[in-house]
Amino acid sequence: MDNVTGTPEEPRPLRFVNESLTAYIDKLGFVWISAEITQWNTRRGAVYGTFEEDGHAFSFSIWQGRRPVLPDPLPKVGDQVVAKVTPTFWTKRGQIQLDVVEVRQAGIGQLIVQIEERRQRLAQEGLFDPDRKRTWPLLPQKIGLVVGVQTMAEQDVKRNALARWPGATFEVVNTPVQGADCAPQVIQALERLEADPAVEVIIVARGGGDYRDLVGFSDESLVRFVADMTTPVISAIGHEPDHPILDDVADYRASTPTGAGQVVVLDAIREYEEIQRQRRYLHQTVHQFLDHEHERIQTLRTHIARPDALVAQWHEQIAHLREQLAHIVLRNLDLHRANIATLRATLDAISPNQVLERGYALAMVNGDVISSIDQAPIGTQLTVRLRDGSLHSAVLATVPTPPLESHTTPGDQDD
Repeated sequence: MDNVTGTPEEPRPLRFVNESLTAYIDKLGFVWISAEITQWNTRRGAVYGTFEEDGHAFSFSIWQGRRPVLPDPLPKVGDQVVAKVTPTFWTKRGQIQLDVVEVRQAGIGQLIVQIEERRQRLAQEGLFDPDRKRTWPLLPQKIGLVVGVQTMAEQDVKRNALARWPGATFEVVNTPVQGADCAPQVIQALERLEADPAVEVIIVARGGGDYRDLVGFSDESLVRFVADMTTPVISAIGHEPDHPILDDVADYRASTPTGAGQVVVLDAIREYEEIQRQRRYLHQTVHQFLDHEHERIQTLRTHIARPDALVAQWHEQIAHLREQLAHIVLRNLDLHRANIATLRATLDAISPNQVLERGYALAMVNGDVISSIDQAPIGTQLTVRLRDGSLHSAVLATVPTPPLESHTTPGDQDD
């Protein structure tokens, strides 16, 4: 007999089912699950999405406070993950949702993490340093091309390169460009091309594809082999967003096979047009120079045929220069006269003779001017210089100058 709770006469309220389900689900606790992410949306700091596996699906949420549990790089739609979840029953909606506590990459997601770790490790070893990059000739005669069998990538490289330099030739080696045999087959192709001394640059090309398809071009043995090569290598793997490690170690990274065909050779047609333009410019410049020199020679020939005209012209120039020189000399003389007059007036103003003219005299002892009676005690022989001559005398007596009388006001006197 079925286990039935409640009767038609005494039914259970709906909340009984909610409460029973909530109690049962709460007993489940935390569960580690593996699933594929089929929806991923971010809103107000939280993540909402859907896990699916073999036709089973559950909505999930990662609250803002648990965002740090997400791996780097972030998961995306299509990634396989392993997640620690706890089921939550929303009673108002009657829905079960998984609250995510921890997420780890699995499958392709884990592979991406491994490739990025490998990229960082090789970068630290210096395999991607700019000073390791090699250059190739502007117009290589023979170009090595490692590419898949009968692919558009091969046609794109050839078409664009030959349109720019029709003289280029290709040594093509077809290899698998995905799968387990990709890396070892590409290494063998590079060994073959490296051994050919006529090959001046090598292109490794592949069209776009799923990330899984490009894994072989991040193989460590392939990357290290390219790093040790002497022939320059151009990587043209996938499209612009694709970034296998081969792009980093190659001497040049072309975003597409078309770009590789354009960069591997100089645009000979455009360069030829530029050379023609420069030739026309040079031709025009030379002719202008020759025309100018021809006119100058004709002018000299005219002057030689009529030397009197040339002499007259030089005479006129000399006369003009003499006139300018005379003007400059006179102007400088005037300036010097004015300066001399100013200096003379200044000397006259400070001359002792001016003081003597006003009735003063200079007393000198042994040729030195004295200014105090202490310098001429009684009996000293003096020379007194006046305006029109000198007196020779002796000091008979000295009389000190009395101090100036101080003047006081009535208010300064004592009562």
